[in-house]
Amino acid sequence: MSYKRGMDTFNLIMTDKIPHVEFISHDAYILEKTGIDTKSLKKESDNDNPFEDKRRHIIESALAKKFDYDFIWNIDEIYTGGRETNMGHAEWDEIDKKDSEIGCPFKTVEDVLSFDPLTEYKLPDIDIITTRFKNRFKEAEELFTDAVVTGGRYNSLFSACIRTFGWDMFLTSVPGNEEKFDRILEGFFKIT
Repeated sequence: MSYKRGMDTFNLIMTDKIPHVEFISHDAYILEKTGIDTKSLKKESDNDNPFEDKRRHIIESALAKKFDYDFIWNIDEIYTGGRETNMGHAEWDEIDKKDSEIGCPFKTVEDVLSFDPLTEYKLPDIDIITTRFKNRFKEAEELFTDAVVTGGRYNSLFSACIRTFGWDMFLTSVPGNEEKFDRILEGFFKIT
């Protein structure tokens, strides 16, 4: 890993090789390349939020060393409940032979247009989220000492719409309803 190579890239300075980051979640591939059996690692979170699961740091650290990452995409998210989809992702679990598809809780354009993000998701407590982001960033910096580590939140304005409505309902609900949909975007903007 190369912190210098990562920073040079951000500053548009030519590097000795192309810097990179990877996003690998294939259990069999991780086992083959790192020797880590992802299924056997104990989950260290009380909920289903993958961003709170400490196992991923062990896995990401091993992958970063194996593949010489220069950049670590260190994101976090605080889920506050509410309806959501799988953001268009589909996963097949080879061992358990099941699909992780999550259906869309919104069936009509009117369902979407009547949605209020601030009522359903609530504004996160700024002190809690600040402490959490600082701790997550510090933890990642200590783990990935030879790479550029970012911080931040995954669900920006539009990815929050995709997570909540799924691609189809998001893209179907906006055309012709721009003013009504603007209220929804304002709610996600305040949360973001």
